Amino acid sequence: DWQERNLMIKAAFPLNVKEGQAEFEIPFGTVTRPANGAEVPALRWVDVSGAGSGGLSLLNDCKYGFDVQGPTLRMSIVHGATAPDPEADRGRHELGYSLVPHAGTWMDADVIRRAAEFNAPLIVRTGMVHKGPLGAAHSFLRSSPSNVILSTLKMESGYNSRNMIVRMYEAFGRRTEARISFPWPVQAVEADLIERAAAGAVVQTSAGADNEIVVTMGPYEIKTLRVTRK
Repeated sequence: DWQERNLMIKAAFPLNVKEGQAEFEIPFGTVTRPANGAEVPALRWVDVSGAGSGGLSLLNDCKYGFDVQGPTLRMSIVHGATAPDPEADRGRHELGYSLVPHAGTWMDADVIRRAAEFNAPLIVRTGMVHKGPLGAAHSFLRSSPSNVILSTLKMESGYNSRNMIVRMYEAFGRRTEARISFPWPVQAVEADLIERAAAGAVVQTSAGADNEIVVTMGPYEIKTLRVTRK
């Protein structure tokens, strides 16, 4: 229950990491920034790792200001500013965060997935008892390898359109071959960021598996696909 003015509160995490490198999640990618104590923005996670010695990732569900100075990682909790709003940040605050120690790098630890799970936990619903058409295990959409991140799955706009829009990005800064699997046969074309299909941009499917799309992605590239169920 915060009532202070012009006073900032941070949560500090001293780390046993020597010569650490600070990595921050940004929209559709990550960025390395110097550990000089400057306040910088980030999204769902921040990581500090030492050369070959592992590190620690800080996940959060609603805070976007961080700083790293030497071996100390800090997250800005409340700012208590008086301008432009003299009442900014007054009242009750609630946040969640998680510390994830790991060996190797944040890429080895699959931190992007851990942060996504923390921000969008599994929702369980109990249905009526029935035999059901699906098996005990079923995946509606699957992507690989781990540096290919699915950010959007939605139906295309318009009354007459039954296409699905799949948007994904490459997260590790590596050229890679992305594979997206569906539970039924599909065909797909590449589209731009406002979902207009490009002429002749048909996406190939795997040999002998017409439920899997294969597309080459450049480092940090964003891809949008219009997918139709056959």
